[in-house]
Amino acid sequence: MPGSFRVESPSTPDHYRACFRLRWQLLRAPWQQPPGSEQDAHETAAWHRMVLDAHGEVVGYGRLHREQDGTGRIRYMCVMPQWRGRGVGAALLESLEKAARDQGMTRILLDARAPVIGFYLRHGYRDLGPGPLLFGVIAHRRMEKRLDRKCARRRPAPD
Repeated sequence: MPGSFRVESPSTPDHYRACFRLRWQLLRAPWQQPPGSEQDAHETAAWHRMVLDAHGEVVGYGRLHREQDGTGRIRYMCVMPQWRGRGVGAALLESLEKAARDQGMTRILLDARAPVIGFYLRHGYRDLGPGPLLFGVIAHRRMEKRLDRKCARRRPAPD
């Protein structure tokens, strides 16, 4: 059973290869999309986060890139099936939202596949309506979250 994990930014070519492999495996291969289809033009200017298990294996991934007017876009969120429901997605999302705040972004947009809409709603995103139909079969909902700059600075009260 999965145990502990940590969220980090990929820092080596091996990390990036493992992240892209996971993205392809979970988000593209099931729809017969070729390797390479899991990457886009924003890779080099984006903030990448990966989740590593206790053995250093990539078990989750998410990416943020800047759009316009203080908006960030989260893409390629994915978690290995055996790690779902264990806080991996929440930790990824928190790390990406922190990166957005640190970069002065004031809102995040994303397109969520139907099975994970509830996850994003629980984390403060609102449903803006229909999003793209990926590969002609995967329905998405457009989601948005306004970022409160104060959230990044809050500290717990002393004991």
